[in-house]
Amino acid sequence: MDYIPKIKFVKLKEASQMFGVSEHYMRKLALSGNITAIRPGTKNGKILVDIHSLEEFFSCQTCKAPVLSKL
Repeated sequence: MDYIPKIKFVKLKEASQMFGVSEHYMRKLALSGNITAIRPGTKNGKILVDIHSLEEFFSCQTCKAPVLSKL
């Protein structure tokens, strides 16, 4: 039997607290399409982000961290 991951959406504020980033940055990621997000209801409704998408995004970002050059 194949494993099918459950999708879990949370509010921007909750997600930003979980990952230690600002709500503004989380909103920017959602609106740019870097993470999976939905806006149920009206076009001005609350943005909900997928936790698994965030975990994948941040795990890939740590792999691509730039190396600081010597001063």
